[in-house]
Amino acid sequence: SEQTEKVRTKIDNCLDNWARSEVLQAILSVPHLNWKPVDVLDSFQLDGLKVWCAIDFAYVGDDGGLRILDWKTGAEHEDELRLQLACYALYAGEKWHAPLESQHLAGVFLDDGARVSKYVLEPDAMENTKTTIMTSAAQMRLPLVDADKNEAREEDFPMCENDRICARCNFREICPYMNG
Repeated sequence: SEQTEKVRTKIDNCLDNWARSEVLQAILSVPHLNWKPVDVLDSFQLDGLKVWCAIDFAYVGDDGGLRILDWKTGAEHEDELRLQLACYALYAGEKWHAPLESQHLAGVFLDDGARVSKYVLEPDAMENTKTTIMTSAAQMRLPLVDADKNEAREEDFPMCENDRICARCNFREICPYMNG
């Protein structure tokens, strides 16, 4: 189909860009022992809240700084990426004892020539991220039948039915609204 061909072309472009990228050369220039265990769902604690994340790639550079990379195949959404990278920075601080000032955070836009977009996160941005996480978690707990036991009823979580939001939803493949 036309959609399949479009996806195939995008994948080929992303892979070609990745293979020729400076990012790949930088990664290959450091010993494998400098690579961090990544792309696995893991968690860290934030004020007693378990926060889950999966970093795409991280390694320690020749200068001793931690590089955290997030692969992107679409457009750059700065606020979303800043929040995501800040979560990764919190994780790296807890799991790898990497101070924020030694972290180098970036999005790598594979469909845009593997363009690297660096993000510098100041301590107040990190505080804002913590507040965002805690506020989001509190909002998610509100409709639960029993928040302490994490018990919910499906009928307490109505479908969104907003095509604009649904288009970016991670669960659209299994959603009755999108597939009904």
